[in-house]
Amino acid sequence: MQLYQQHSAANPVLFVHIPKTAGTALFALAAKVYGRIPGRIDPRIFKLPLNWHEFDDADAIAQAIANRRDRPISFISGHCSYAILENLPFTPRVFSMLRLPSARVISAYNNMRRDPKNGYHSTAINMSLHDALKERAIPELENGQVRRIAGLPPNIGPLTQEHLEIAKHNLNEDFAVVGLTERFDETVELLRITFGWPRKGYMPWNVAPKTQNKSESSVATSQLIDERNKLDRSLYEYAEQRFDHQIAGLQPDFSVSVERTRQFNRNWYRHWHKWGIAPLRQIKRKMN
Repeated sequence: MQLYQQHSAANPVLFVHIPKTAGTALFALAAKVYGRIPGRIDPRIFKLPLNWHEFDDADAIAQAIANRRDRPISFISGHCSYAILENLPFTPRVFSMLRLPSARVISAYNNMRRDPKNGYHSTAINMSLHDALKERAIPELENGQVRRIAGLPPNIGPLTQEHLEIAKHNLNEDFAVVGLTERFDETVELLRITFGWPRKGYMPWNVAPKTQNKSESSVATSQLIDERNKLDRSLYEYAEQRFDHQIAGLQPDFSVSVERTRQFNRNWYRHWHKWGIAPLRQIKRKMN
């Protein structure tokens, strides 16, 4: 099992952003690393115009990438899959995030219901989570993490063990880092080491309002979530082993560095919260 690949620093970084894995917080962090301009995103940062239900082979995606070929790109991100690599005119350094399926599915479903711009919104508001899972009406809620890491389209149907093996292969061959939402601080530190990022402050973004952060929690629904996401659970456990292996190779300095990053972030967060970052988050949520 590889620790992580060594890449040229000149290669752009691609973030395969799986929905509801704390990816918005990571994008905000990366935007600062790669040069956020006050009031707008730096031109070196390319955000893929992909909705949750769209696949990477959409004509609009190919055209958007073609339009950027004459402009330097340092960081590219979006709700894409591994398949986006086929459309890129360069070989990127790649990372992604995984989350425990039980939490991600509920969070994703709630997002679909509250966001009219989400491609699955009309389905989610007309179906309970249990029914959506039972009817297999929303592909993102059924092994969505395996599908994206394997580079498969939403309409492929139920996934198999073979698809899980493809995802594992892609993870080992082309992903420098696959972080874990539940271990966010360690993930940030591993990204810093792998890509040479400076320390920057970060905070949760795109978090559901407290009144919407719970969904159906019946035993039957929980069991159905687990049943429909067995492959995602296997991929998460595999990625967790890889994550631990990477960190073990960086000890004992890694743990010390993580604590320094946490302390830096606590100080940063207190400073910015004092100056009204909470209202800014509310504004951003309304804009999304």
